[in-house]
Amino acid sequence: MDILKTFSEAQKGNTRALAKLLSTLEKGNEELSSLLARSSQKGSARVIGITGPGGVGKSSLLNELLPYFTQQGKVALLAIDPSSRFTGGAFLGDRLRMPKAGRHPQIFIRSMANRGHPGGLSPLTEEAIQLLKLSGYTTIFVETLGVGQGEMDIFHTVDTVVVVFAPGVGDAIQLSKAGIMEIGDIYIVQKSDLEEATYLAEDLEFLLSHRKNRPPLLLVSAKERKGVKELYEELLRHCSKEKSSVLKIHQKLERQLLQNFLSYLHSPKVQQEIQRLASDVVQQKLSLQEALQKIANKGWGCETRQTTPSS
Repeated sequence: MDILKTFSEAQKGNTRALAKLLSTLEKGNEELSSLLARSSQKGSARVIGITGPGGVGKSSLLNELLPYFTQQGKVALLAIDPSSRFTGGAFLGDRLRMPKAGRHPQIFIRSMANRGHPGGLSPLTEEAIQLLKLSGYTTIFVETLGVGQGEMDIFHTVDTVVVVFAPGVGDAIQLSKAGIMEIGDIYIVQKSDLEEATYLAEDLEFLLSHRKNRPPLLLVSAKERKGVKELYEELLRHCSKEKSSVLKIHQKLERQLLQNFLSYLHSPKVQQEIQRLASDVVQQKLSLQEALQKIANKGWGCETRQTTPSS
């Protein structure tokens, strides 16, 4: 496949070309990754994460919510699915649960396998987001595999985090121990048509009352299409505000520095030098502390490198 030609077609709105590029990205392609890195300062979009315990109705909610955002331009959804133990691929169930959004001409839905990656996302989520930005999508949603202890990557990847709960699914008190009550920008009680939703909302109100800047809590019923428009309007307000958030920019800079360092650390040149220093330590030509000092003196990882930003 001609990467540049296919990339050009994707930028013109060809969704088949975009799907091919995403498949190529998942398989691993240095030319495509390099192209995305060189384009790291281009492309702009609001990136929204949808997370919550399995079974709360995230896909049903997105089926009703995504069409609202087509008023702002093209919309994309990256739905992270569990990997098959046999093929490593995704089960691709999300599109089946979103018939309205799946048929909309301005909405692109793509399932990605998490490939056993901890954190609730695919290891290629950030590069996929960049590719979607460069393909002209103005709103990008990321639906996580689930949420729980150790599944907090979404917080560092998107601009706005929406946490979804539903009556009878998970325990808000237990989930608060996993940090989920700290990462959300907007909280949702889905299936609010059920009687138990009121009690769940009261529990969440109590847990959120301890936050310094208390985030909004909305009651939504995707089944009855209630509260979806209010959620859309709240998301527009928050995304607009987050563009100038010092905290978010601080987090992105930290993440970019870490990515730069790890990328440089695993380059052949640096690995060869580390191997040489390790050999010197084994032969007692250097102490471990002296080897570490030589690494520090070289300033490895401090050089400015162009990599694909996360959001």
